[in-house]
Amino acid sequence: MEQQGKKKYMSGKDLYYEIIVSKALGRLTPRAANMLMLLGKKAQKKMFYKSIDDRNDCLQSAMLDVFQNWHNFDELKGENAFAYYTEIIKRGLAKGWNS
Repeated sequence: MEQQGKKKYMSGKDLYYEIIVSKALGRLTPRAANMLMLLGKKAQKKMFYKSIDDRNDCLQSAMLDVFQNWHNFDELKGENAFAYYTEIIKRGLAKGWNS
């Protein structure tokens, strides 16, 4: 996953492909699950938490949401799975913080 000497942590096309394969199988592939976890950890880096427990609780809430709703991505509406799952994760982080 390197591009011209610059390290890229994830490709949107790779995530889209893994989600399509997962939907065809009827279950989330391990690679897709790892990509979603990586996406959650990366999205959370922009947030500030006073406690590590708060950070972990919010991440857990976001991951629960994304793993329960991964199959709702509609590939007929677009190919940007990256933005779709990032939004689910951001809303899950906010839900975890508010609870």
